[in-house]
Amino acid sequence: MTAMAALEGIGLAKRYGSGRWALQEIDVAVTSHAITGLVGPNAAGKSTLLKLWVGFESATKGTAIVAGVDVGKDRSRALLKLGYVPQLPALYRELTVAQHLDLARRLRPGFDRAYAGSRLDDLAVPLESPASELSGGQIAQVSLALALGTRAPILLLDEPLASLDPLARHEFLDVLRDACVSDGLTAILSSHVIGDV
Repeated sequence: MTAMAALEGIGLAKRYGSGRWALQEIDVAVTSHAITGLVGPNAAGKSTLLKLWVGFESATKGTAIVAGVDVGKDRSRALLKLGYVPQLPALYRELTVAQHLDLARRLRPGFDRAYAGSRLDDLAVPLESPASELSGGQIAQVSLALALGTRAPILLLDEPLASLDPLARHEFLDVLRDACVSDGLTAILSSHVIGDV
């Protein structure tokens, strides 16, 4: 498609079981070093597309490519290029924010704990609080900090604003924009709300 594409889909299709097609043979290229909005109603296939790039789903047809790497052929190498923020943050209720950062450092090669921690300090997210005591906005910021801490050049954000109030949405988008500009990241932000994008 293009030498500048961070993410590509070539003839991508995904069918669940023997019934519904979530995606039907789409071609897409996401520009590097930009924030791209992926907008559509619920059940339009936004999450499915992101999950194909992460490798959580396998394509029924076509090829998902991350930074030039075919996800179907070398998922491990493709994952090193990605930071992912799921629609429903997956934090352990009993673990503190600091423990989440420590866990990420142990599980993800090259995770920059100091960088992720400093981003949360700037937002006054208490590192010693368990996830169960955080607000929705704080949980979203922890999820974003975990993705940014990977130092991956590409961020996939699957409707991260869906459950946030307007102030928390604004703050989340400010942090995302600042990180993309300062670090030259590529981000794709899916949403069913055009105003978010």
